Amino acid sequence: MKPKKTRRQFLEDLSRTGVAIAGTTAASSIATEAMSEWLGLNQAEASPLKPSPMVPHTARLYTWGNGNVGGLANGSTTNRSWPNHVPSSWTIVAGGQNDPMNNTAAGVMADGTSFGIRSDGSLWAWGNNSDGELGLGATTPAKVSSPVQVSGSLSWVSVSGGLRYAAGVTTTGRLYTWGFNAYGQLGQGNTTSLSTPTQVGALTTWQKVACAGATTAGIHTNGNLFTWGLNNYGEIGDGTRGSSNKKSSPVQIAGSWKDISGGDEHFVAIQTDGSLWAWGYGGNGQIGNGAASTNNMTPVKIGALSWVQCAAGMYNSYAIRTDGTLWAWGSGQFGALGPNNPTLADVTSPIQIAGSWSMIAAGTFDVTYTASAIKTTAAGIRSDGTLWVWGYGEFGQTGNGTATITNSSPIQVPGKWSYVSVGPGWVLGIRS
Repeated sequence: MKPKKTRRQFLEDLSRTGVAIAGTTAASSIATEAMSEWLGLNQAEASPLKPSPMVPHTARLYTWGNGNVGGLANGSTTNRSWPNHVPSSWTIVAGGQNDPMNNTAAGVMADGTSFGIRSDGSLWAWGNNSDGELGLGATTPAKVSSPVQVSGSLSWVSVSGGLRYAAGVTTTGRLYTWGFNAYGQLGQGNTTSLSTPTQVGALTTWQKVACAGATTAGIHTNGNLFTWGLNNYGEIGDGTRGSSNKKSSPVQIAGSWKDISGGDEHFVAIQTDGSLWAWGYGGNGQIGNGAASTNNMTPVKIGALSWVQCAAGMYNSYAIRTDGTLWAWGSGQFGALGPNNPTLADVTSPIQIAGSWSMIAAGTFDVTYTASAIKTTAAGIRSDGTLWVWGYGEFGQTGNGTATITNSSPIQVPGKWSYVSVGPGWVLGIRS
């Protein structure tokens, strides 16, 4: 095992990656705190020079960006532009989404919840709880800024957060949902909100779940895909659309599927043959078929190549091919599509973001339903384990000590990483 780096070595590493530490008192304080965390110190139990034996780097969770609703899980509501260590050992995180209709004022986010699965399989949540989305069995407390365990003694393998609700899959293949349910997005056959995880049906063959605003999708172990919830733009994918066509029970979508991700009002998914598909709202080109069509009521195939992983932002989409190349399309605002889109325009077909990649994630800070508010932050892990962030960065989502709104070029977050997710204004990453 390699020895821990000294503070001097850490600063030298930051310098080599192009990270500048401003010489202000505030910046110095933030940098000192961040350095302690990067060195793997438990500041509550260890002195600044004494390493803590708490958790190996391979399981450490870090968060940074918007702290307004407690999304950084650090006991504070203060924004952070440096990675912040969240104690315990983690394997999976899910950033969640926020509902602009629930904001208290223009540009002030009032909700947003994130989730994490620990190494022991337990599920934890933090952030807003106005509709029971923390899964505590009650809508109080209204907000938490530190992880709280989701009710029940279940062991989890997949979790996703939507607009004030969540869905998760257990190790036994059971699917559970909880939170806001006005559109049937909990899949319980009704529109009653729930503050405790409640099983959807009786099947034990679920393996993955994804939320897209107020629409939910789940994949079974045999590749069958089901969707339910809001259907304004064809998000269900069954050929129908409109508020009167919302579905409160799962509806099967033809095909055999292996991966799916939800944006604000659209899905992007990969079938078991490697083909890439998208459906739902496509007004900014996020469907990826060369057009900007608003309603896409059935899955639309994107090209003829083979893909391995996908992610959906607010009004944009991302996917990694089998050769490790990363591609993006949809809204280009705030640099969300990378450096090959310098005009920040909408793009209706995939364009490449240079590098060899192993994972991609995207999330949004949605303050109003307007064309000028398409604020997607994207984060990806390259094949060498390095983490890069680009797009909207007003709250420090790029993780380099700055808070630049538009970032067209990916910015490296020091360290090696195994998992990343993006919430509404914040980023969550697990070190490798």
